[in-house]
Amino acid sequence: MSAIKLIVFELDDVLTTFNVLQANAGWGEYAKASPPPYAVTELGQMRRMAHLSQTSLNSAGGFSLVHFGSAQRVGQLRLLLQLLKQRDVELVVCTDSFVGVARMCLAELGLLEFFSAVYGRIGNPHGQTDYDNELSAPASAEEIPLLGSEEDVAEGFGKIGKVAKLRDLKAKRHLHKAQIVVIDSDPQIVEECVSNKLSHALHLLEPGLTIQDMVSLQQVTSAHLEEIREHVGLDPFHRVAGTGKRPEDFSDLKVFEHMQAMEKENERFEMTLLDVASPAPAPRLRGQNTVRALFKKWDLNQSGTIDCSELQTVLVKTGLPGEVVPRIFAEMDADCNGVIDYDEFCDWIFATELGSMIRSKLKINELPPDRAVGPPVVVGDGVA
Repeated sequence: MSAIKLIVFELDDVLTTFNVLQANAGWGEYAKASPPPYAVTELGQMRRMAHLSQTSLNSAGGFSLVHFGSAQRVGQLRLLLQLLKQRDVELVVCTDSFVGVARMCLAELGLLEFFSAVYGRIGNPHGQTDYDNELSAPASAEEIPLLGSEEDVAEGFGKIGKVAKLRDLKAKRHLHKAQIVVIDSDPQIVEECVSNKLSHALHLLEPGLTIQDMVSLQQVTSAHLEEIREHVGLDPFHRVAGTGKRPEDFSDLKVFEHMQAMEKENERFEMTLLDVASPAPAPRLRGQNTVRALFKKWDLNQSGTIDCSELQTVLVKTGLPGEVVPRIFAEMDADCNGVIDYDEFCDWIFATELGSMIRSKLKINELPPDRAVGPPVVVGDGVA
């Protein structure tokens, strides 16, 4: 049984790959990327999400799916959450976003059932926009169960409120530091947790839990880790792999056996996640070179490559919000040289869910004769 009893997830940039609160509000980097109208109230943001899911984001699977990265990544998260629940770990969301927004995203993706509680902002702490005022009708029967209550928020929510809520969760469950993991992208939250011996903390430097982060959570909740941590002084998040040691190198043979078992657990779980992420092989049919024509059409200045501004111009016209384009561009730009060449374009349009949707919309069914299918691309976690 796992020694970890509670894992606390942030929603934005941890479960999601975009900051949903800021995208809905048009704050920060999303002020230019995310098109108006904006909403800054709990109910207004929920209704903005629903509207986008029915209109511009409908063909991409809806607001929640787009902001969680892809159907493959949602499948990976579901496997992770199932594993953690099987190990009797309580899962909680404690977010800077709105409670109703978090519940709505998780419910639409079939993930809400894994969490015992969702804590965050509620109501209208930031005032109202014109869009919020236009949509000020009372909450519907479907919206009411998702909205947060006073029990779901800590006084003065934000960094201070979040840490206070974490302390409250720890005290009410009579847990100690070694039994709690907090996952956040905010370095201040992570520092508060570590320096005050509140919990273990997994700090995400890039938006969204990756496959390697998920494997780390597999390891930190493994019963094998508890058997050997005191013997070898392991950082619980430092992956055990390729120890290169023999049984005779250990004074206690059981330590060696547990390390081997945990290494195998890590490998098996990683392969399971990768299997979920791998899309079906693209067809290798020969036919009209429509992909080449599409590439040239998207290459607005006919430079032979597509840059981020060109991609944004094209994808926004298809109905995608501008806020998602930088992440899509990063996925397409496999060699990270700042432009997308024809090979990278083909890999993306034939091996990702969004690329498949665009091919279907434009009725591109065949691979051009001058291009062979490249390796599958795992959408949403930066792994190719």
